[in-house]
Amino acid sequence: MAFMTQPYSDKKSGIWKIRKGIPKHLRSFLDGKVELKRSLETKDAHVAKARAAGVIAEFESVIALAQSRFDNRENGQKISSAQLDAIVSYWVAYEHGRLTQADIQARYLLETPEGLEGMTEWFSEPLEVLFKANGTSRQQTEEQRFVRHMSAFVDEALELSQCLLYDHSARLYLAIQLSKACIRLCNSAIDNEELTRRKQGLILRELNRDFEPTLPYTNIEPTDPSGDALQQLKDLGFRVTAMTTSSAAPSKQKEGELSISSSVSQLIDWVNNQKKIVISEVAFRSWQGDRNRPCERLIEFFADKPIGEIQKLDMRNFFNWIIRCPSKPSQEIRALPFKKQIEIADKHGLARVSINTADKELKLISGYFQQAVKLDILPKNPCHQVSPGKETVRAIRDPGYSNAELAKIFSLPLFSQRTNAQKARYGEAPYWLPVILAYTGARAEEIAQLYVKDIKQDSDNSERWYFHIQEIRDDQSVKTGESRKVPICQTLIQLGLLDYLNTLPAEGRLFPILKANNKAKYHLAVARYLKEAFMTLDIEHFDALKPLHAFRHRFITEARKVMREDVQNAITGHSNAGNTGRNYGIYSELHQAIEKMPVIDIPKWCFK
Repeated sequence: MAFMTQPYSDKKSGIWKIRKGIPKHLRSFLDGKVELKRSLETKDAHVAKARAAGVIAEFESVIALAQSRFDNRENGQKISSAQLDAIVSYWVAYEHGRLTQADIQARYLLETPEGLEGMTEWFSEPLEVLFKANGTSRQQTEEQRFVRHMSAFVDEALELSQCLLYDHSARLYLAIQLSKACIRLCNSAIDNEELTRRKQGLILRELNRDFEPTLPYTNIEPTDPSGDALQQLKDLGFRVTAMTTSSAAPSKQKEGELSISSSVSQLIDWVNNQKKIVISEVAFRSWQGDRNRPCERLIEFFADKPIGEIQKLDMRNFFNWIIRCPSKPSQEIRALPFKKQIEIADKHGLARVSINTADKELKLISGYFQQAVKLDILPKNPCHQVSPGKETVRAIRDPGYSNAELAKIFSLPLFSQRTNAQKARYGEAPYWLPVILAYTGARAEEIAQLYVKDIKQDSDNSERWYFHIQEIRDDQSVKTGESRKVPICQTLIQLGLLDYLNTLPAEGRLFPILKANNKAKYHLAVARYLKEAFMTLDIEHFDALKPLHAFRHRFITEARKVMREDVQNAITGHSNAGNTGRNYGIYSELHQAIEKMPVIDIPKWCFK
């Protein structure tokens, strides 16, 4: 079956868009999507044609990556349990040969005031949680959590055997067997005859439920494991990573090593890999997505220059280089090197990156250098005090909607009756997401990522309901990191919120049609759709607003009139709310406060 990529003009809006069908066997790797879609953000056919090429290239890249993952999974599914056991045996033999080294001992030992202790609990407790979840509704979640917990060891074992493995069940098997082996290695490390002589050099680390930032990278030349384990791998058809005991210094820096001679790209890769270990996959995707563009600029600007040679003056020159880049380049220009983008911006007078944006990018980059400072690799952070500071920007308008604008928005046809096409693409999210935001002041992603079970009754008053915003699942995150309970006002219930919940599977998501994008965000697709709908209303200075976030600003403005600031912060989850929200017990005061908010004229939800 051929999947054509053709731009087309949307009949309703006139805006040109582009789509590409996804082969059926690849859809599971792309969140179940049947096609890739993108607005070309123009009504001009010639402009659309010019922009389409870059989007098509991007779509082809996405499909190619999915095909690669499919191929790797197919190969992974062919691996036998005997081969997996051989991988574990080879890694154990490899690890035993390094137990005299301080960095390796730090994986398994902890120095306490009472003496050395094996870190067996770090491996045994998650393993026990995994076994207890077997056969329960939490089995899949705990399996994923456990594989992530052991991912550094799994990846290291696979790298030794030069094996790519994506299949979940195979990686889970490896994770379990490796954790059991690590428990045994904890005891072996304590019994090692050379341990007392190396005690003073042992790295002091606190026992932590998460990996320490430097855990998976040892920077140690391995010693040869037993010949039996090596031969077993070869007999099973594996190519094995060569390991030597030579003391000669390598001509190039080893992968995973970090020093003052490292390039900025090596620094970025190193920090990214450490971050990936200690946070969930969905949180990492979001974290990395914010840093991709600044890091791309950094790598191009400094190339192979060692991080130890980068000074503040270099970073100031880099900052000045950022603000020469175009701020919103087209797809074609975006695919070019930044140096070429600057030349085009100079030639055609394109809008440039603002000082505020450059300041934000520099702060994100500073975090990478700060990690090297913390590890005493760099004496100081070259990004500190480089930015001239943010520009004072005169606000064009209040960032929230006015009452008149709110009335226009909720008078749109989509709030009265949604088409089958709308439901197929977004479900009931176009109605409920703006309505909930208007009545709670929550952030759009906080609501978009909710599950049905996150809408709960107050245990002390069955008439009261609340949204439980928290990070309990792998695909949920909260900006401040603190969970909170947001009261549901009676108006939301009267609009049919509970009726809507009754149409959904109890174990499912609040908006089951929405899928996370490559930054792990669920709300962005429907946000783009709503933005296009709101654009038809001729809202003054609409381009200065964030269409969904403006509901939050409007809620806060109205809340100031009817409730104390600490109560308002507890509801909206402002970072300066502190422990206020948790100290309200059954949240009766929050419920009382939110019921004082003005009622908005919104058509009642209708399910057809």
